[in-house]
Amino acid sequence: YALPDDVAGEVARMVRLVATAMRRGYPCDGVAIRQNNEPAGGQDVWHVHTHVVPRHNDRPNPEYRHDLADSAERARYAVLLRRSLEALVQTPDSSRAGPPGG
Repeated sequence: YALPDDVAGEVARMVRLVATAMRRGYPCDGVAIRQNNEPAGGQDVWHVHTHVVPRHNDRPNPEYRHDLADSAERARYAVLLRRSLEALVQTPDSSRAGPPGG
């Protein structure tokens, strides 16, 4: 909660960038954005971080578990996200927002 407004704004911009890159680069129908806080939110060490999770129409309420994909599959998705981010940051700001075609 003790996050300066200017830093919060930068975090929000990065979340938007990652979400857009994920939507354009992954075979997904949308994204979910989550931030968890305090012990009830699963934190042992309080800090700001945001989860950007791909979503699929046929799985509206996916489990949020790290063991659902093996390391090779996670590596493949990391490459897809990296490529999508690289393409996106080379795009003029006015063209960055939104999913593919939007």
